[in-house]
Amino acid sequence: MNKERTVLLTLIVFVIAGCTQQDNAGRYDLPIVTDRIDPVEIVESNNGAQDADSVPPQQPAEPTVIEKLSLGQAFAIARRHHLELKVIASQMDEATGAIMQAGVLPDPEIIARTESAPFSGSTAGDAEYIAGISQNIPSGKRLSVARKVEEQKKKKLSVELRAKRLEIRTQVQSAFAQASFWEQAVDVHAGSLGQAANALAIAQARFEAGDTVATEVGQAGIETQRIELELDGAKAQYLVAKEKLLTAMGNPPLRINSQENMAQSLSKEIPSLDELVANLDKHPLVAVAQAENDVEKLRYNLVEEERKVDLGLEFAYRKLSDDRDAFDVGIRIPLPMSSRKAGRRHQARAAVRTAQLRSRQVRRDVEYALRESHSALNRSISAARLLQDQIVPQSRKLLTEMEKRYEAGDISMTELLPVRRDATATRLKFLEALRDAMDARAELIASMAADIPD
Repeated sequence: MNKERTVLLTLIVFVIAGCTQQDNAGRYDLPIVTDRIDPVEIVESNNGAQDADSVPPQQPAEPTVIEKLSLGQAFAIARRHHLELKVIASQMDEATGAIMQAGVLPDPEIIARTESAPFSGSTAGDAEYIAGISQNIPSGKRLSVARKVEEQKKKKLSVELRAKRLEIRTQVQSAFAQASFWEQAVDVHAGSLGQAANALAIAQARFEAGDTVATEVGQAGIETQRIELELDGAKAQYLVAKEKLLTAMGNPPLRINSQENMAQSLSKEIPSLDELVANLDKHPLVAVAQAENDVEKLRYNLVEEERKVDLGLEFAYRKLSDDRDAFDVGIRIPLPMSSRKAGRRHQARAAVRTAQLRSRQVRRDVEYALRESHSALNRSISAARLLQDQIVPQSRKLLTEMEKRYEAGDISMTELLPVRRDATATRLKFLEALRDAMDARAELIASMAADIPD
């Protein structure tokens, strides 16, 4: 009898140890990111510090230089380097594991107990020993619905990834427009500074020849200094704009020397408003809200399935005596004596209604934003084309004529300065219209399938 009990206990220990070993074996299948430093690395670092004079320090890698960055290059770099996109991609990989785990039967349980052991007499000899397994069988479609929930969660993440690409693309395009604007603004102020320096030289020559008064020279000098201040401010803004552009691209190791100009914004065709509204369901933000709605519906179905009772199956070997063996077969069915997850059912139903209302609100907000951006894009492009085709050429022609008259001595600096400032302001207004057009177009790119590759 003692030998049989020993064999039975040994079998139970081996089964438990095998389950534990299997759990530990699969625990470190995936790489884990950690900031912990190996003590060996610390020792080696300290040893290396003693010979710091003999070992030159490692210099950080030089950033890649881009002479002229295009908008398409900026989008491609952002897709490769932006951490927020990598985070969602990692979450999708995590969701794959959840799908693998969902729909799996619960682990069986080991049964090992002693029954009918008397208090007097031979307690161990007269007792009955039982060893077996128990398995819970979820009723209904719980396992398949649980798997569908996890699959829909992963689908929602894929839609969120597309929405995040849209958000990052919008940020990149806006930052690109800002950087391009300030780069061209620097060129405008630099050109104005050259004209002011030329006018100052002419004023000084006239004063030395006795053809003008000192106030004319002073006025030309003040105008030159004013333009120098504006040029310095534009250069500072350009540096800030380039840093913001790199941040929008995900802080890649790059150094940007220049960007393409914004004139291409005027050549692109504007999609019709009816076309944009008709394709509103394809907008990533609307798709994300709809995916969330689908997830909540499946969660509600899962709660309904979980309200059904589980079936437990038991099979056990029973040792009655030294010469008598038996087996037990049974089932376990919980009795629904109390409300079965009524609170979770109410919560899941309310979550479905909330998701439906949120989906409708998101669609309304997106439609309003599209209409507003479409109107702003039309206004900006119309203003930019009017400035480019008529106002800028006319102001430039007028400035050229006034510069010639000033050089000939027909007009004074007081008459020239308003025309020169107006010409500079007109060119800057044209650049602002181009920048506004790029910003407005960025709000519409979700409806242009070619602009958002999957």
